[in-house]
Amino acid sequence: MYRITKLFTGKNSKLSVVGLVVCSSLTASFILPELSNAVWQKSDSVAQAQQTQSSVSNQVIQLVNQARSQGRMCGNQRFNAAGSLSANGSLNSAAQVHSSDMARNRKMSHTGSNGSSMGQRAKQAGYEWRAIAENVAAGQTSPSAVVQAWLKSPGHCANIMNSNYQDSGVSAVRGSDGVLYWTMLYGRQR
Repeated sequence: MYRITKLFTGKNSKLSVVGLVVCSSLTASFILPELSNAVWQKSDSVAQAQQTQSSVSNQVIQLVNQARSQGRMCGNQRFNAAGSLSANGSLNSAAQVHSSDMARNRKMSHTGSNGSSMGQRAKQAGYEWRAIAENVAAGQTSPSAVVQAWLKSPGHCANIMNSNYQDSGVSAVRGSDGVLYWTMLYGRQR
């Protein structure tokens, strides 16, 4: 077990703390700004990061499910109310991998830095899908802000409202540039 007792304030130092936590567990990916200058102990930091990631994921899914509970227009396309999405561990893992990749490269994209697609990442994480979609975002600072941004975009809104999807996975990772990189996957298993 190791402990970081110095408070880090430099951009590269914060990346080291985040990198430590991310490397300690694949699911420990989201660090709130108020936690980034905390005193870390390995076991405590992983548990806190997992709780934070789980909380953020649950908040995003809850807000998306609220949006899905009523019909809406996404651009020029009308959608009826859709059933609730369920959190899926494999999709959460795939979302975490992609958000981490975007944060590491400080670039928002649906294509991974290794050329991977959303479907490839979901399958690699163990999700056997017959339908898959992905919303990504960068810069929003809260679950409500990212969901509102997606609802204002016709294509992202259509992914949210598509009743074909039943499962979801969410991750947000802060890059060394201070930007939060968001990924939400939507899926239906075979």
